[in-house]
Amino acid sequence: MSSSLRLIFNSSLRLDKCRIFNTRYYSSDVTNTGKNDIVDITSFEETPKYENDLTHLDEEEIMEKRNKSRLNIPDRNVLNELAPFDVDHLWFHKTIRYKRRMLGRYGMKGLRNVPVGALWPTESEIEDRLEYERVLFPNTLQEDWALIAKRNQENEEKIRLRDEEIAKKMAKVNQWTKEYQEKIAKKEAEIKAAKDKRERLVEDIRREFGFKIDPRDERFKEALAKKEKEDKKRKKEARKESQNARFMAQLLEQAKADKAQIQSNEKTEEKKE
Repeated sequence: MSSSLRLIFNSSLRLDKCRIFNTRYYSSDVTNTGKNDIVDITSFEETPKYENDLTHLDEEEIMEKRNKSRLNIPDRNVLNELAPFDVDHLWFHKTIRYKRRMLGRYGMKGLRNVPVGALWPTESEIEDRLEYERVLFPNTLQEDWALIAKRNQENEEKIRLRDEEIAKKMAKVNQWTKEYQEKIAKKEAEIKAAKDKRERLVEDIRREFGFKIDPRDERFKEALAKKEKEDKKRKKEARKESQNARFMAQLLEQAKADKAQIQSNEKTEEKKE
């Protein structure tokens, strides 16, 4: 180690030792008294002697060292629920709007010697605000309450009607379920009947040929088309006969009704004579 570095190191150690062991003690003024003398405690000063020796700079230094948060002054004031600035720094700090905000947020402490009356709205501002409220809220408070009550009543009526509709539909759930199951069963029966019919036609065609024939064979397709055509013809004839039978039954009923009407009219004429 060089001599210059050794000198710097030794001097720094001496300074650290002086800083560690250099302690000042303060006390109140006490007169010279003997060991066995009686001392009047009320004669001592209540204020320590060292407080009178502190300057304004010393107090600022102490307050700065007490600030363990390391926050700047505006942020620390906001944390302590105080106005962030003691003086106006920016242009908007002098506006009425900003001062009103400080008054509402921090109370009288946020005004910084500004009279409260200066923040009161002017007559034109009050008129503008009243006009704004008249346009935004044209109805009175009682009228708004009446509208709210009417709206609530309408909503309750809608809910009641909806509940009734749901109750009616829930009462028909079993019926709808039964109808749906019957519809499915009918559809399945129709599919099964069509399948059985086709199988029966295929079996009839194979019986006519006398051997098992491939359904993809043209002869099989022609015979199947012929069978289906004959079956449709039979169904058509059966449907026509059924319609004719219903028509004849209606004619007979109409004839009976006409005959009964004629007999009734004849009896009425006989009674008149």
